[in-house]
Amino acid sequence: MKEFIVAKIPVNWEDILRKKKKLTVFANYFYRDAIPEKWKCRENRVRFSKNTKTRLITLINLNNFLACFNYHNTKEGKDFWIEVNKEIIKSKK
Repeated sequence: MKEFIVAKIPVNWEDILRKKKKLTVFANYFYRDAIPEKWKCRENRVRFSKNTKTRLITLINLNNFLACFNYHNTKEGKDFWIEVNKEIIKSKK
């Protein structure tokens, strides 16, 4: 599912996250926070796979980087992710 996240995020997000060497970290946080635990367990994974993908695509299409995960609850800290978000917004212009 994390490969799916990387494949679906906008190019400017991917470029900035690669430059900061945080693409995998972002995908892990996104998966951790965007998908309910109930959907992740082995017996429900297949059943909720379509819902999971729909939820991920919806969050990405909202085009709000910080809404994709709980950036307060990360090892890097909220200030780091706010700076990344500012770079993403700047790159759109």
